[in-house]
Amino acid sequence: EIPASDTTPAETFSGHYLPQGKLGVTTLEYVFYIETEPNDSVSFVVNFKVTPASIDTWKDNIKFGNAYPNPASSTVYFDYDLPTTFDNAKVKIFNLLGQSLAEQKITQQSGKIQLPVEHLKEGVYFYSLLIDNQNVISKKLIIRR
Repeated sequence: EIPASDTTPAETFSGHYLPQGKLGVTTLEYVFYIETEPNDSVSFVVNFKVTPASIDTWKDNIKFGNAYPNPASSTVYFDYDLPTTFDNAKVKIFNLLGQSLAEQKITQQSGKIQLPVEHLKEGVYFYSLLIDNQNVISKKLIIRR
């Protein structure tokens, strides 16, 4: 029961639906009224959509080798084997501030990537395998001349 004179912000009200394993859309209407005047009311409708959850197990099947040589001087290589071909897969090299300095798109399901690094100064960097702009693997790369 919410008193008629209550000025509590709307975000403090919460409604919950427990689907008990049933999938689909359930529509609930919440009605607020004064107990002595049930015809004087306000209402709103909420649709609860219940869908199955899944776990991204494809990440467990990714084989992405360490960069070699590491330390590198002019070119670095990566061996990889992905469970499927992705439209947006790439390897990126970042500096310690997180700025992207080099990248190579992955177009095959498996193979070897060659990435030139001669433009990078000596130092410590990170490389990441990104799939659909999600960081899947990150490791350290050292550039030494």
